Amino acid sequence: MVNLCDGIVASNQKILTNSRAFCEGINARYFSELSTTNPHAANSEANKAWTAGWNTADIQEGDVVAHADAPCCAIPAGLVPVIV
Repeated sequence: MVNLCDGIVASNQKILTNSRAFCEGINARYFSELSTTNPHAANSEANKAWTAGWNTADIQEGDVVAHADAPCCAIPAGLVPVIV
C-alpha cells in the first residue's frame, strides 16, 4: 500500500502526480526557491499540491517538517529551510 499525500484537504482522489508535486514543493522551499517558481499549470491540481507542499515547508528557520505533515515525502535528514 502506498501512502500518498497532496496537501489538498478537500481532494477525494490523491493521485501520484499530485503527491509528487506536493513533495517537490516541500523540497523547493527547503532549497530557497520562491513560491512563484511553481512549474505546474495555474489552477491545476498539481499546482495546488505543489503550493501546499511549499507552504508546509514554509516554517521557521531551523525547524523541520514533521513526518506527520508529509508522510509520503523523502526529506534529507538534517535539512532545514533557509529563510530568504
